[in-house]
Amino acid sequence: MAPRVARLVALVALATASACTTVRERSGADGDTVEADLAPDLGAELGPDLPDVAKEVGPIDPCKPNPCASLNRVCSAGECGDCKAGFEDDGSGACVPEGDPCDPDPCASVNKECINGFCGACLPGFLVSEQGTCLAASACFPNPCTEDARSICKIDEQGLPVCLCDPGTHDDGAGGCTYDPCLPNPCTEPRSDCSIAAALAVCSCPAGTIADDADGCVDDPCDPNPCTDYARSVCAPAAEGGVTCSCDPGFGEVEGACVEVPVTNAPTLPAPEGDVSIDTSWQLFVDDWLIRSREGYTRKVHAAVRPDADYAIGPDPDADIGRAQAAGSLVHLDAAQLEALAEDDPLAGWPWRLYYMGFRQPWALDAQPAWLCVAVADDPAGPWTKPALRPEQPAPHCVLRVDGLVLGEVTHTGSGWLLSASRRALGEVSQAGVYLYTSADGVDFEPLGEGPVLGFTDVPVAPGIYGRIGERTRVVWDPWTQRYDALVSLVSGTVGDARGVISGGPDPLTAFPFAPDPLAAPGILGPTAAEVSAGRFYGDMAAWRVGGLWLGLVQKRENACPKTAWASLAASRDGRHWTLVTDEPNGLETPFLERALTAGDPDTSIATLSGGGPAAAGGLWHFFSGGTPQGGCAEPAAAGGILRHVVREGGVAGLVAPATQATLITRPLVMREGEVASVLEINAFVADKLVVQVEALSPIDTLLGTQQKLVEAGDYRGEPVTLPPLNALTGGRFRVRFTLSGGGELFGFRFSDPVCAAASCTEPERAVCDSSTGQAVCVCTPPTHDDGTGQCTEDPCLPDPCTALHQEGCEAQDGKAVCGCEEGWVKANGVCIPDPCAVTGPDAPCQPPGPDRCRAPGGLVECYCPDGSAESAVGCVETDARAFVTSMAVSGLGVGGQSAADLLCAGLASGADLPGSYGAWISDAASGAAAARFAGGGPWRTWDPETALWTRLVAADIGALVGGALASPIDRTQSGAAVPEPCGVWTGTLVSGGPPTGEEPGSGLCVEWSSDSADESSLAGDCHASDAAWTASATASCDMTLRVYCLGLPAAPAPE
Repeated sequence: MAPRVARLVALVALATASACTTVRERSGADGDTVEADLAPDLGAELGPDLPDVAKEVGPIDPCKPNPCASLNRVCSAGECGDCKAGFEDDGSGACVPEGDPCDPDPCASVNKECINGFCGACLPGFLVSEQGTCLAASACFPNPCTEDARSICKIDEQGLPVCLCDPGTHDDGAGGCTYDPCLPNPCTEPRSDCSIAAALAVCSCPAGTIADDADGCVDDPCDPNPCTDYARSVCAPAAEGGVTCSCDPGFGEVEGACVEVPVTNAPTLPAPEGDVSIDTSWQLFVDDWLIRSREGYTRKVHAAVRPDADYAIGPDPDADIGRAQAAGSLVHLDAAQLEALAEDDPLAGWPWRLYYMGFRQPWALDAQPAWLCVAVADDPAGPWTKPALRPEQPAPHCVLRVDGLVLGEVTHTGSGWLLSASRRALGEVSQAGVYLYTSADGVDFEPLGEGPVLGFTDVPVAPGIYGRIGERTRVVWDPWTQRYDALVSLVSGTVGDARGVISGGPDPLTAFPFAPDPLAAPGILGPTAAEVSAGRFYGDMAAWRVGGLWLGLVQKRENACPKTAWASLAASRDGRHWTLVTDEPNGLETPFLERALTAGDPDTSIATLSGGGPAAAGGLWHFFSGGTPQGGCAEPAAAGGILRHVVREGGVAGLVAPATQATLITRPLVMREGEVASVLEINAFVADKLVVQVEALSPIDTLLGTQQKLVEAGDYRGEPVTLPPLNALTGGRFRVRFTLSGGGELFGFRFSDPVCAAASCTEPERAVCDSSTGQAVCVCTPPTHDDGTGQCTEDPCLPDPCTALHQEGCEAQDGKAVCGCEEGWVKANGVCIPDPCAVTGPDAPCQPPGPDRCRAPGGLVECYCPDGSAESAVGCVETDARAFVTSMAVSGLGVGGQSAADLLCAGLASGADLPGSYGAWISDAASGAAAARFAGGGPWRTWDPETALWTRLVAADIGALVGGALASPIDRTQSGAAVPEPCGVWTGTLVSGGPPTGEEPGSGLCVEWSSDSADESSLAGDCHASDAAWTASATASCDMTLRVYCLGLPAAPAPE
């Protein structure tokens, strides 16, 4: 046994392909020496739990494991020596098998070249796959299937590639692949509307109809809704026909009228419809909104605790403030907001501001003298400083000094400050209500508007049973929806005070009705019948956003002495529907801000709440409340201060796992627009192990990809889970799976993009940061993308995506790139295959009699005759009039007028064997407007090189001809030849079909087509144009030589 070593320093052995390294260590205790030649894997020999203190060290064989095995050399005392038996030095220092090392060929099975016994590059005719293997080139390798959701390649009986839809997808009926079970629509009349439920197609009746009892659809009697009485808008079809109109939620039937009923607390929140949109805020498991399924987890509420024995902010007797109360709000300014403050701002440098109520002494109930004050701190744990904003005044740290002030909520939206102040009708105020104030710095507040935006009344107005609204009302800003809401007090002496909400708008002055009714200010939380019997009612309510989640504190107060109060935790997802967060499985309510357990505890009756949400710092959420002594019945109490409470950040409620195993799967998630999920952070306590999986989903929940990580035991409070960048998985629909083994608790998770958060992409064209590679890259601002040359473009064909075998030409269709095929190839199942229509001779697929034109949509032969032709015994023959431009050009004199130009057209048509009679598109004084003699004619068609027929539509009738837009330009001669640029055409005709008159340009018509003088002119067209320029492009001097349009004349009417 080797001597015991008190300290063993790190031993490192570096083994390379050409040498061994001997590492010797001398270090010991009491004169002991450890000396050894070490193999590279010594750390593995000693085991993974090598401690920093003593470890027994035994005899070590430096050739185990053998560091020379890969070199085919003999190991001796850790050194690599001669070539081992059966190998010889090849002269370059490498040990190779004796004889011919490539006979037999050790690389033949992997399709690689053998070099001195080693396998090198792929053999000719073989290509390197993505996995590094060598595969024979074939119709499916390299894979030609590049279309979205169509990447499976199969070789058909003819040896051609066929691209199949990816697993989980199917043909959409239009040549694409889709996950959508409603494409193509499997629903037939009458239930022809298709929707998706549990990844399956569900057929239902169209809008405005409902299902009957015979698999049919009938008109919906509730569309439009005939129920128009107040609070009676719930419509349902009646069994005997007609409809029944029921009371709205929150109302009940009383003697034929819908009357408001006492507010009841919903046991759960409504489930989300469809995918859940999230941002980079914490996603907390205070409810099941995010959760599709959970097994083994039990929800537990964690009450906040008081870390301090004293007030965080106490009263100021010297300033006549005998009671400091938290009937205000907490505001945090981040680094950028602090930097934006003016240098002379009295609160510059303080990131935390706590606005609170300071009640003055002496005071009386009929006066309620109160000031809105502010305290500031570097850290919410304190100390809190009362800044000297107005040294010349009592209580110099107060920002608003008005009588009758009961409660204030200060909001900082980034662009300014807003204060909603609940005021009684005292002093200069004759109307009690919520008044608004604005400020540029959060110190000097000025009134916004001339009166209150919400009025107070304790008297119910039928059919309501609550007075709307009470003085414990706050206007809060909702950053998720970018609007102001009002958390209002509903007052009742019989059913107990409750809480309501008014959903407002972006302008606080116009967001709310002055005197809201029960529909405008519905109840959201209220005391139970048992609580009402116990004399308990709901007082103040403060709420704040955590991403898509509303969290709230609801004050519960007792009417009976000692009139103590506490706060419970509530949650909402839409701001309208709320529920109290309770323990499972018994549903018991745990007070979140607890009152004193022992009567006489001086400061733990929660009399007031701070709005604005908790302060997040040091891994904790810091809450502030107004504490007042218990034991007295004064209302309000004459003394008190502000208390601080703390709880784990994001840990107001968690899901506790048993010591066995528990699994949670979220609903399908999508990131809000502009939000990127690159890194996953967790808030959890792991007793043993936690497996986290992030899974990309198709539109029907098919698993498209996954990343997973085993998280070891520990307490995680925002630590990132070590995974590759998740951008590709979280760019669409995805979900997260949490499996706890051995116990623990889940509080929530959040996604972030720290790489891009630290980057700055300021160029307008590249204002978006991409972290998918693990590094910050400024990419093109959507909807643009990089064109492959470093420029940004919206063109989906840049860079060219059509690089697969036999692809050629890219066309943008609906913002997507559509690849064409080389000449002689057609698209079939996502790849280009030989065009079956290219076969000529006796094997041609389309031959007369019958249609002899061939096309191959999807690679399938289709024999047809194009529009403007009909099948016959000799194949397809044209049926419509022709339109062409003359192959020869003439001067203005050469036109000779309409009759002479007609002869030119007739002669050229006859020479080209074109049937029918032809007239020139020429206007003159003798014959009149060009269009007149074509009335009743059409359609006119020109030569179509794709069909080799006169079938390309020019105009369907005379109306289309003079309508200013041709279907195709007349740019083919009588023989079908294309005309090069430029292509001027004599017309003397406006787009209306007649000649120019008076002083209009070109009205001379080359002096009635009898002059070739450069001093005369006439109107001319452009044969490559299809707009009005086809006939009236410009004037041309009569010495120029231009072409003439020739159109088939309508058949003469049959003699009567």
